[in-house]
Amino acid sequence: MRLLHNSGNNHAALNQWLFIDADLAWTRARYAQANDNGELGSNIPNAVSKVASVGLSVTHWGPWSGSLNTRYIGSYPLSQDGALVGPPAIVTSLRIQRELTPHLSLSLNVLNLFNRPYFDIAYEQDYRLTPTAPIVPSGITVHPGEPRELRLTLRYQL
Repeated sequence: MRLLHNSGNNHAALNQWLFIDADLAWTRARYAQANDNGELGSNIPNAVSKVASVGLSVTHWGPWSGSLNTRYIGSYPLSQDGALVGPPAIVTSLRIQRELTPHLSLSLNVLNLFNRPYFDIAYEQDYRLTPTAPIVPSGITVHPGEPRELRLTLRYQL
């Protein structure tokens, strides 16, 4: 096994065609002075504390190649006081490719392989259900992540 480190990425070559990579990051982001901006608490809204990406890649296994990647984003505060928290997300994607000729390849990408629900983004936002309705304080607004998606690509290279 050969361990490689390149620009923040960590790779291990298990053999000539099988690679594993992992990137991890964690932090504890806080305002230096709690309550200093008129809001309670010291959390920085939307500051994610844990992130990971792990992948397994097969390269040039005959005419085949592919990869399996999983991305994790940990929970994060949506409000400065930490009362509202965004949920963690785990998304896995798969790619399989077949070289048909030296110039032509066919690939299949399966995004969100396990069709897990997740949010691309969540944030705290006061809102109204109608223009005349009372304000709903400390509401959470989200943009849902994409469901499972298949992409088939035929590529021609000169």
